[in-house]
Amino acid sequence: MQDSIISTHVFYLPFSWELKNISGRQVLKGHKHKKTKDRIPLEGWKDRVFKALTDESYNEYVYFYKPAFQMLYDVEGKSMVYNYEKQGIEKESFIQIKVGEKTYKTVLRNMELRLYKNGIGLLSFKCLNKEYGNPEDIIAINSLSKSVYPYKLPLENAHKDLFPKEVIIHFNAHEEIVEKFEKDYKQAPMCICDMIRKVLGPSFIFDYKFLEKGKLFVEPLFGNRMFALCMYQNPSFLRDVKNKVVSKRFLNSFILFSKKEKLLEGATYLDLPKVVYGISRFSLVCMMESNKESKLYNQLVILALMQKASLLHFGNQIAFIADLPKNELVSAIGNLYEIYIQFISQMRFNEVTVDVQGSYIYNELLRQLSIERGVKELDFEMQEIHEYATLIDKAQSKGKMDFLTIIGTALVIPTFVTGFFGMNILQEQFMDWWKHSEIMLWFNGYVMLPVLAVLLIYSFWTKKSRKSMVTRNILLGLFVISFYILIRWGCGIG
Repeated sequence: MQDSIISTHVFYLPFSWELKNISGRQVLKGHKHKKTKDRIPLEGWKDRVFKALTDESYNEYVYFYKPAFQMLYDVEGKSMVYNYEKQGIEKESFIQIKVGEKTYKTVLRNMELRLYKNGIGLLSFKCLNKEYGNPEDIIAINSLSKSVYPYKLPLENAHKDLFPKEVIIHFNAHEEIVEKFEKDYKQAPMCICDMIRKVLGPSFIFDYKFLEKGKLFVEPLFGNRMFALCMYQNPSFLRDVKNKVVSKRFLNSFILFSKKEKLLEGATYLDLPKVVYGISRFSLVCMMESNKESKLYNQLVILALMQKASLLHFGNQIAFIADLPKNELVSAIGNLYEIYIQFISQMRFNEVTVDVQGSYIYNELLRQLSIERGVKELDFEMQEIHEYATLIDKAQSKGKMDFLTIIGTALVIPTFVTGFFGMNILQEQFMDWWKHSEIMLWFNGYVMLPVLAVLLIYSFWTKKSRKSMVTRNILLGLFVISFYILIRWGCGIG
């Protein structure tokens, strides 16, 4: 391989995560109050805390506004994110991908993992290409972003549109992952491939029913796609793009990693003197004259994806809430609303840097990911669900007040009788009441019968349902028995 870097590729997989809860699945409950000092230990990953100890790290620190910086880095327990770094990656580590009939081998630089406290996460891995210079090769390497699971079957049809045939991740002499996509995906649709499962490691579970304490349940949020950041150094290709020698169709294929003639996704291009940026829903591709550090572009992508993943996660949570019983609904909505306020106030950014070029790229990423529209839709949904929770809460409060009113009304007659005849009525018999039938008759005539009458009348005002009909029939039966006893044997006061 050559020493110079031809292209840098970073792939991002947004997902949602959830901890085990002994009382069952709860909306955003179980990690919303966790502190950074309570960091979740993950097998195969080591903690990564940011410290500005070099010129490069200092420049990175001051590039972003402070609120945005706290969404990127774990700075001594003051941020909203846990940052991890994959263990076992060495100088000889590589990722090998087979696309079509050609195999590409790239240097594996690192793998990073971010877990945000609102229940979303981001897995990323960075590859360096030092050998393949043709634009078609860059498209093929970027097609690794499609490998979460096949987007169509049979696989032969997916391979025609650059879906990888094989991926090998070589960490060291003792650890290697081989993915040939041989699983029966018809039996497990939308199932994350074994490659990503093994990269995440044994601390992650992909089926909630197998979730144990100390493990994390994971679901992908972008379907079968990962987002790809690509920095491509090729002066002659850049010249052809600027001079429009490269066709628009091929340029779209270069940005979208697809051979389709009709592309449904559009890309935006930013043409600057020494670089052209192509930005789409699933990619940020930079065509350059000379190699640039990808770190700052990496963080801009992370900030945009963090917001998009949060919006998708909120949508899934709202759908989950809709199936909850009413007695759990208000509490679940309260948890969701608390995290929503946290997202709007601490995780949603219109601007993240004073740098003009960085601001343009970030804003275009937000536009491609439909963040602004998503926030407006989420705001409307949260208002609707909040109003629904208020109605349920009022209905429950009204039900409690009605019940207390009914009990009070039912006890008016016994209270009146006691007040009219005095507290000493049947006093001698009350001392050994089980020997005197008049005590039971008195209780039936002046307590049991009035209470049953009030409850029976109220039961006709409630909404008709199977439960209310059963209750009404029981009350009616008891009332008839009580009334019969009153007519047959009297009220116990001679």
